Amino acid sequence: MQAELLRAIHECRTRGLHRAAAAGLRVIRGVRELREEKPEFALEELSMDLLVCLETSWRLTDVGAGRPVEDWWIGAARRSYRDAAGMQALGIFSEPVIARSGYAGVVTYLCDRKGSIVTVGDVIPGEPARAAAAYDASLRIGEATLSHRALSRRGLYLQNATLSPDGRLGSGADVRAVARGASSWGDEELKTLWGTPLADQIGRARETLALPVTERPAGADLVFVRGCVVGLTSEGIVLSVQPAEGSAPIALSARAPSDHEVLSYRGNLRQLGRAPGLELLAIGRVRLSRPRTIDLLAVGPAPVRLDDPKAEVPSLRIPSEWGGRVNLGFDALQGAHISGGRREGPEVELQGSTAPDPLAPLRRRIHRLVLGGRLTIPPSAVRTMSTEADALDEAMMTNAAALIRDLGDAASSAERTIRGTRSAGEPERLSLSWLGAAVYEQAATLALHAESWL
Repeated sequence: MQAELLRAIHECRTRGLHRAAAAGLRVIRGVRELREEKPEFALEELSMDLLVCLETSWRLTDVGAGRPVEDWWIGAARRSYRDAAGMQALGIFSEPVIARSGYAGVVTYLCDRKGSIVTVGDVIPGEPARAAAAYDASLRIGEATLSHRALSRRGLYLQNATLSPDGRLGSGADVRAVARGASSWGDEELKTLWGTPLADQIGRARETLALPVTERPAGADLVFVRGCVVGLTSEGIVLSVQPAEGSAPIALSARAPSDHEVLSYRGNLRQLGRAPGLELLAIGRVRLSRPRTIDLLAVGPAPVRLDDPKAEVPSLRIPSEWGGRVNLGFDALQGAHISGGRREGPEVELQGSTAPDPLAPLRRRIHRLVLGGRLTIPPSAVRTMSTEADALDEAMMTNAAALIRDLGDAASSAERTIRGTRSAGEPERLSLSWLGAAVYEQAATLALHAESWL
């Protein structure tokens, strides 16, 4: 099956169907991670990759009545760039990239004087270990030569700069760049990132995540918060964050973006969780589908509050060469970097909503089909799915009810086809039914959680 899919991916590449080829490669990578029982395997990610692969294929084949195929579904082999003239950019942080399509490297985020975020990346095909190597490898932009480790803590003066639609800085022959001094999260250009109320940042992320990936501004899904460490969870740590001045604090679950052993996320979060009361400036990636959850990417010591009545609280004392920030995927925190920490951090259990998730039955069927295919819906399961659909009808979720019934009918039709009692094209219906259910579940979940995030 993998060989057949790889042949289809190669055919897509030769025909210039770049988005379908990339999605297929991510599916292959996810299947291999599952079969090899790798810890970085995530069923949600494999389901999303399969959704993108099938939806792209469906869009490309469902062109009729003279309708052209939109460029978005075809994809592009290379980015297009526009002239950005001269600019100054300050380094914010660096993030490792280990893509399911087999790419690895690092992306560094910078901020210009207008407050816009741009990126510089070094991501090419390679093993996960390449991400750590790229962090310290030499990067040349114009006349400036420095590593991503240094760039995330310094700035650039740029002339003849170019930008892609998603905010990536070009490195063409005409670009002129000179490294400037150290950047600080306390600089005016960067300080404003933490001055925006959290509700406004979530609103920005909600608007931009609805756009195609190639049209999203760089850093649109990032949030910049000041928080206090509460303790540890199974996924990371809990931060107490004040959404806006004068409002009551809320608890955010700050989790590790990746479990790859070559990255430092897990170890760093354990170190931070051992210091309840530690005040941090933090950068995370918002997950709208998981209310009050962020992927924690970088942290730094928060400015001291002179009016804070607490006498002794933990503090972050990182080396001066780290520039007042910790890139959590790369820089390894040690116990000596946190004063006032404990040997073991307190375990914290977040209190979530007690209301049941109405989409849980549909989501469970979607994920089980990804893992086991048609065999996960035997005749006995079809009867159970009918009962689940009736419950969804009672919950006024008639679309979800119709989709879960259709999944059961499609699985039964595929079973009859395999036994030779139906026409040969019938199994395709199960793929289309799964695709419709997965698209609906993704959109409905975001809609249900968007307003509950804060």
